Amino acid sequence: MIRYQRLLAPALLLVTVLGTAQADPFADARGEFMAAYQRVGAPTTAPAVEDSAALRAYPLYPYLQASRLQLRLDDPQAASSIEGFLSTHGSAPVARSLRRSWLMSLARRKAWEPYLAAYREDVDDSTAARCNTLAARVALGRVEGLADAVVETYLSPRSLPPACDPAFEWLRTQGRLTPELVERRARLALAAGEAGLARYLARSLPGERAAPIEQWAALIEQPRSSIEALIEQPARGVEPAALLDGWWRFARADAEAAAARYPALIQARTLDARAASPFALAVAQALSWSRLPRSLEFFALGHADDFDERQARYPRLCADCLNAERRGIAARRLTWAEVQLARWNKAVKG
Repeated sequence: MIRYQRLLAPALLLVTVLGTAQADPFADARGEFMAAYQRVGAPTTAPAVEDSAALRAYPLYPYLQASRLQLRLDDPQAASSIEGFLSTHGSAPVARSLRRSWLMSLARRKAWEPYLAAYREDVDDSTAARCNTLAARVALGRVEGLADAVVETYLSPRSLPPACDPAFEWLRTQGRLTPELVERRARLALAAGEAGLARYLARSLPGERAAPIEQWAALIEQPRSSIEALIEQPARGVEPAALLDGWWRFARADAEAAAARYPALIQARTLDARAASPFALAVAQALSWSRLPRSLEFFALGHADDFDERQARYPRLCADCLNAERRGIAARRLTWAEVQLARWNKAVKG
């Protein structure tokens, strides 16, 4: 009811404002509407009164209908009225809350046939709604092409609602929820920074698959201590992507500490200049965010290929942000490091 009041308030205000600007054709109907709306869900012993023609013609009448139907979700006799209302109003705002509640009610009761009939992929785009369609297909034996659809849903880098569990269990029974698939999802989670989900998924994996996932998760959760451990243990293996992710996080958390530990990291992990470039840029960017002039030193260590996406913006940056003549720089294309330093100087000087 509260949700409908929030949706209704702006619409009611608009109708009221329009009514004050000219002869109000809805004055009587508005009073009847407000009285009827207040009665929705209120205890009463009075017999039901049929809505007048004026009330049914009132522009906001569908909100009254929707609020009444919300109270009858589990009433079998209301099913046809709810389905008719949703069919009539489609994806309109007045139907959204009722549609969501109706689908949840059907799923809770495992009324899968009407669920599939009511579900609209273009409107009901929540993960829970999609997973309930998968569960419905499993329950009804409509499994053609189902495995691929479940795999697509499973490969999410985020935690998924319990509504997805029946479909995933079915996938397991089909032999499709393999260690390779679980590891793939765990790595998607790591790439999204979801260390907790990655650890949870790693529990079901063999040790040799789980170990690098656990290590990467530690680099996400405790980047500084994990980086220090890898510096102190040069022989300890680590995936390059995991090391770089942890280093970026360390640098963002404490740019100056990362700058101080950069030489030790490069030496311990035996990185040549090309391999060290993204690690230097992580420090450079973190230092520049703090407007620390030492960022230029680390920008200069970056490889040109790591600047490609930014190089196209140099001319605009130079034109909009820099005064090359004042800085005594000859008319030439500036390096990205010089651009960053000049922008920092401009910010400091105001």
